[in-house]
Amino acid sequence: VVEQTLPWSLVTGLLGLVQAAAVGALAHRTANGDGLEVGASYMTVLRRLGPLLGFGVIAALIVAVLSIVFVIPGFVAFIYLAPGLFLSTLWGEGGISSIGASYRLVQGYFSRISGVLVMAGLIVFVINLLVSLLVTAMTHASSTLIIVTTLLSILLGSFPVVALYLAAADLRRRKGMAPAD
Repeated sequence: VVEQTLPWSLVTGLLGLVQAAAVGALAHRTANGDGLEVGASYMTVLRRLGPLLGFGVIAALIVAVLSIVFVIPGFVAFIYLAPGLFLSTLWGEGGISSIGASYRLVQGYFSRISGVLVMAGLIVFVINLLVSLLVTAMTHASSTLIIVTTLLSILLGSFPVVALYLAAADLRRRKGMAPAD
């Protein structure tokens, strides 16, 4: 079973990483007044695909190994590494250097970044739960429930990424790092 699911899990993870980076690029473009151009956001990610994949693989291994030891070290590593997604695609860091740059960016602001991610996740969870309960109460057709909740999950799934981008961009400015162009 593992032999059959592992390749698909890796593909899904990599596609999720690219999609999250594209959402971050879209937030970056919008925050800088460049407009909502989805195609341009994906092109930004594709131009930096090597560093993004390098960062993604290394970060995933670090979080996975630390999560095997205990959940809390894995969570802490995830918080410190999360901004590396944008460092590798938008702010010119290499795949490996994004790891250290992400750590330096979050250093001293761990509670702020973890709070942003936890609150954004909770908001998405509560909205999804309320909509699921509402749709369940309105209809007994499970296919309708699946379609509505899937569409809502797709739309709301970008919210934590945008929140993380805004927090990371703000930290770059506060710490006097290169401005988020």
